[in-house]
Amino acid sequence: MRMADEIEALLESYHSNTLWEMARAGGLRVQDAAGKRLGKKEILTQLRAHFFAPERVRAAWEKLEACERAVLTLLLRHPEPVRTAAFCREVVRAGLATAAQPRDDTRWYQPAVPYATGHIGTPLNAHSAIVEDVIARLTCHGLVFSKDAPLSGMQPYKIQFHPAPTLFVPAVVRQALPAPEPLPPAPAPGAWQPERVESAPAGLLLRDLYLYWDYVRFHEVELLQSGLVGKRALKALNAVLLAPDPLLDMAANEQGAARLYFLRLLLEKLGLVRSVRGALQVGADDPRQEEAFWGRPPDAQVRACLEAWRDLPLAYSLGPDAASLVPRYLHARQVLLAVLAALPPAAWVEVEDLHERILAVDEEFLFTERTKIASARGGWYYMGYRSLSREQALAKVAELEAHFVEQCLTGFLREVGAVELGYVGKTLRAVRRPAPDPGTGAAEAVPAGRVVVQPNFQVLAIGPVRMDLLAQLDLFAAREQADAGAFTYRLSRDSLYCAQQLGVTVGKVVELLERCSGVELPQNVRRSLEEWSAQHERIVFRRGVTLLETATPETLAQLQADRRMGAKIARAVAPTAALLKKGRQQALVEDLVARGLFPAVTDGRPEGVDHSVVVAADGTIRPLHAVPSLLLRGRLARLAEEEAAGVWKVTPEGVRRIGGSVERIRQFLEELARLHRGRLPKEVAERVKAWGGYYGRATVARLTLLEFRDAAALEGLRKDPVLREQLTPFPAGERALAVVREEDLEQVRAALARLGVEVEG
Repeated sequence: MRMADEIEALLESYHSNTLWEMARAGGLRVQDAAGKRLGKKEILTQLRAHFFAPERVRAAWEKLEACERAVLTLLLRHPEPVRTAAFCREVVRAGLATAAQPRDDTRWYQPAVPYATGHIGTPLNAHSAIVEDVIARLTCHGLVFSKDAPLSGMQPYKIQFHPAPTLFVPAVVRQALPAPEPLPPAPAPGAWQPERVESAPAGLLLRDLYLYWDYVRFHEVELLQSGLVGKRALKALNAVLLAPDPLLDMAANEQGAARLYFLRLLLEKLGLVRSVRGALQVGADDPRQEEAFWGRPPDAQVRACLEAWRDLPLAYSLGPDAASLVPRYLHARQVLLAVLAALPPAAWVEVEDLHERILAVDEEFLFTERTKIASARGGWYYMGYRSLSREQALAKVAELEAHFVEQCLTGFLREVGAVELGYVGKTLRAVRRPAPDPGTGAAEAVPAGRVVVQPNFQVLAIGPVRMDLLAQLDLFAAREQADAGAFTYRLSRDSLYCAQQLGVTVGKVVELLERCSGVELPQNVRRSLEEWSAQHERIVFRRGVTLLETATPETLAQLQADRRMGAKIARAVAPTAALLKKGRQQALVEDLVARGLFPAVTDGRPEGVDHSVVVAADGTIRPLHAVPSLLLRGRLARLAEEEAAGVWKVTPEGVRRIGGSVERIRQFLEELARLHRGRLPKEVAERVKAWGGYYGRATVARLTLLEFRDAAALEGLRKDPVLREQLTPFPAGERALAVVREEDLEQVRAALARLGVEVEG
């Protein structure tokens, strides 16, 4: 911007009366020959021509008192415009001026400066040391100006001597001023130290994220219909964390357990956990599959957590006033992270200054209503359920903003290790970014940890061991203890068996332990692992294979002897069963059909054998095919007894084993009906219900029926403590009937007589 344009914009932003006072203080002509005050147009002409002349600026500099000159020198040290509130605190901390005492904000009149809150700075207080008065005098001298006044409707308020939100020294004034006199040396960066420094243990949050993820990897975590984790699962998750959620016992649901809920949201945002069919699952389909996140350097993991946190749908406990202002939490966290990233590492910044830096980036970072409040017409603003003066409303907004920033700093940002907090007493005073470790030489360096395998089968992961390594240890070793400094595991027969079920061989276990420990395994540990592995492999379950079954051993032998069909058979596993080679099932079926042999084919799903038997009225079950499949045999074994080859029968003993409730008998009949082709015989259903006690038991008792005058009389009598137990209402339309057991009849007669009721008959 050209200097003339800068001067023009500056003069246009100020109130005409303020400009007239500046011109008069600068020794310019402000009256005509008759002593009449010049109008705005003439005053602007005088200011453009003479007010910013170098000689006039230097003359104003010479007139300054020591306090004013020191404040101006401090401002000149800022090459860019500064937030007024932050600069005022800087002046007060430097001891160059004093802060104004809070004024009584219950006054009902509109202040003379409509954009002002608190003390109103004026040059008339010639010797006042209040910082706003000092700045007002510097403005009157034409040396310090302000801008960014709030809007009045669509136009900004005209600025007066009281400073607006931003202070600056125009370039034309800077050029005319002599070299600023040095102030007393400022304290060296980092010289101020708080009484107490708080920071989270290194990697605590990351390890709790890992422990939560690892629990979901191996356990069923069901979700309620609301989409939240149930209380039982929350308790189990809380038990494995290094920093358990202290609110869980008092929480009504998952959202009330703030830390557990936050860990889940963060894991979901990172893609490590997902909701699938009403339950939580890890992001990978296979628990053995390595998650790239756990193999990243800690700094990269922290950055990923910060990026995820920035966009999480989190709420903050700021009260009803904040809700009425509709806070922008996601946007506010983005601005906060950007400001923190710009802070120099290891340098303390007061929390109030951090707040001002955030406002300098975006004044509406949390509430879009802030500028509307600042320009409220009439000086009043309706917040929540009450009206506040503009000054009260702005103070409330600033308080809510400060609470939000403090919750972010003392919550996630401290726990993830992004900030360190400095306290004076119990008050949070300052914040700083941690200094990088000079010993690593690079921010991405992975910290060193070590794994120790002991002869007693204990495995220690000591120090900051990479979490992708912990994820592998958890596959084959039972975790006994976890804390911020070490994870303790134990190798056992059961833990190795679980690993083998996941496809982790003993060779992989030995290779991993020797690689991460850097030494050979103790001989007894290696020998035991190999022996356990051999014992486990005596029985092997293979999935995804195709089994061929024949009615007789001779049929299977003929198929194997056939050159074309035998080439598709891998090997016999029983006299009438053989495994097929992978991918050869369809070709074998075509060969059999070509020979006039039509095989029954099942797809491996239990429902694939539905409607494949016939159930006779006497409970005898015969498969439709000569060779019932293993799936059909497995389902029939739960329902009936096998009497002969290929024949089953429903028996009273078998039904009673699964009976005991109406629901179990109903499930039994539904399963039998699914297997039967056609409609299940009625006789079978009746026998099963009878054998399983479907209709329960009946009781025989001799009872006496009493009839009363009306239902109201019966209801009144049943309020008596004796009659309430003995008189049981008997539904009979409009008649008031009640049943009495024979052994209670005399007691009822006596109670009714006591109440004046005669019993006839």
